[in-house]
Amino acid sequence: DNCCAMIRSVLFLIIFPALIWTNPAGAQDSTIQTGDEAEAMRSYVDGLMHFENEEYQQALDDLMFAHLKLSDHAGVSFALADAYLATGDLTNASYYGKIAAQEEPENKWYHLKLAQIYRQAGRNDATIDAYKTALNYHPDDTDILFQLAESYVSFGELLEANTVYDRIMKRRGADFSIHLRKFRNFNALQMRDSALAELQEMREIDPGNLTTLRAISQYYLELNETELALEILNEAKERNARDPQTLLLLAEIY
Repeated sequence: DNCCAMIRSVLFLIIFPALIWTNPAGAQDSTIQTGDEAEAMRSYVDGLMHFENEEYQQALDDLMFAHLKLSDHAGVSFALADAYLATGDLTNASYYGKIAAQEEPENKWYHLKLAQIYRQAGRNDATIDAYKTALNYHPDDTDILFQLAESYVSFGELLEANTVYDRIMKRRGADFSIHLRKFRNFNALQMRDSALAELQEMREIDPGNLTTLRAISQYYLELNETELALEILNEAKERNARDPQTLLLLAEIY
């Protein structure tokens, strides 16, 4: 209890002064509004504490009270969205999540939370739009790009996913795991030439790694490219003639 009280006090001291400084009202009205806001902020902090303790109904009660006085503060709306999401109320979660994202559109976490809510609600187009909106403010954020690409994969839009994967690699360079994801998407779409091109890219990234070479050989076999699989396994054998896994894979092919 003492720990919770201390955390609540610290949060109150951090958040409450900002509300006072941004209060546009006159001096007399400001005193009255500050008292209301102080009570609302205490409810907000109490709501956060209840949420952390998984006491979601108590959290919602406190946060809703805070929202009545602090309806224009995105953090309160975001907390409400999180609490409603935890209870499975996706309608209210999306409502307050959208408010938070509109109030502070440059905060990427608000957009990501909104995308998460939409995704759980099965609203695929809205999920994609939430990620794209976040990218309008953070176009070079590879975390957002990756989540967008993975969402495209989940929704079966594999070419769109690969386009986003290309954007990621343009920013952070060639990446074996990203090329592997592209390979799997092209393979699922039966785009053989494109899938083979991704395997070649993977092969060039780490040509001396036996584990990499063995893995790529198996992907060639998925495409019924037995000769290419043998070629790459023989390359691995040249690097280590006694590697048992390479020899076993060669034996299986023969």
